[in-house]
Amino acid sequence: MSIPEDKKEQFIELFDQYVHSQQPRREFLQKLVKASGGVAAAAAVLPWLEGTGAEAAMVSPGDNRL
Repeated sequence: MSIPEDKKEQFIELFDQYVHSQQPRREFLQKLVKASGGVAAAAAVLPWLEGTGAEAAMVSPGDNRL
């Protein structure tokens, strides 16, 4: 999926605000729908925002310190 850079920043800011606050998920999703232009677009953006967890690896599996 190709997301314009200006929208990427907007979506990341919304997600960051949601993750680091007590904001209800429903409110976050309403803001995401408004920012993306519709429910279908928000549904397409959400997996991109949440990631897979694979990106979270901080140490390589072959690191001798493990």
